[in-house]
Amino acid sequence: FDGASTQTINAGGTGSDAKDFNNLTVSGSTLQLTGTALEVDGTLTINSSKVLDLNGQNLTLGTLDNSGTLQLTGDETLTVTTWDNDSGLVKYIATSGTRNIKDFGDTDYYNLEIAGDGGTFTLGADLKVANNLTVSNGTFNGGTNAIDIDGNVLISGGTLTATSGTFTVGG
Repeated sequence: FDGASTQTINAGGTGSDAKDFNNLTVSGSTLQLTGTALEVDGTLTINSSKVLDLNGQNLTLGTLDNSGTLQLTGDETLTVTTWDNDSGLVKYIATSGTRNIKDFGDTDYYNLEIAGDGGTFTLGADLKVANNLTVSNGTFNGGTNAIDIDGNVLISGGTLTATSGTFTVGG
């Protein structure tokens, strides 16, 4: 998908080989899911400065190669065999309600942004970000979980709440 403006796709859901992608590359501006989940059996590549907007739809894939932005509300189910945590941004954008920030293992994210004006995003487990955490809109609620950010923390318009547990910045 290489369009200069936002492109949409109704992928047909998951569980049917006839509707799955083997490999998928987002090389245009933004690819937004509409209507149904997306399944990529091989590698999903999001090129630098490009966006895959899940738009509340579920995602199942073999490998994520994210040099751009994976955008989600937080309600989606993400099933990823090999999660990319050495580049790219994951951006939460829900504008209302409370959503859980996804737990992807030892290192959850490379860059993480909370950008949902009016949304609250909570940790259900400890968080490890390999680079930067940005809270630009909405509320990030760490609760009692350990938070470890190897890079920087930028709060530019939202709220960060960590009631207890450790909060480590800069490794």
